[in-house]
Amino acid sequence: MFNADVFQVTVAQQVLDISVRNANDRVLFIVRFPDKRPELVLTRLMNLYNKKVWTSIPKGRMSEAQLIGPEIVRHFKSLK
Repeated sequence: MFNADVFQVTVAQQVLDISVRNANDRVLFIVRFPDKRPELVLTRLMNLYNKKVWTSIPKGRMSEAQLIGPEIVRHFKSLK
């Protein structure tokens, strides 16, 4: 399993701590919120139309995944 340092992104005026894990050939992003919400685990999947989409593990927090996921992408693009 690969573990990376924590980085931060801002979503809806909240600074979120995000760590990266690699488990079972899948990259997982562990999101920690500054409020009392439980951690959120995100990953990207290919949908039926061969398009990458963000999803939560377990499913059920898709709206948060779709809001936070693009900010994670922006973070990594800014490192290039």
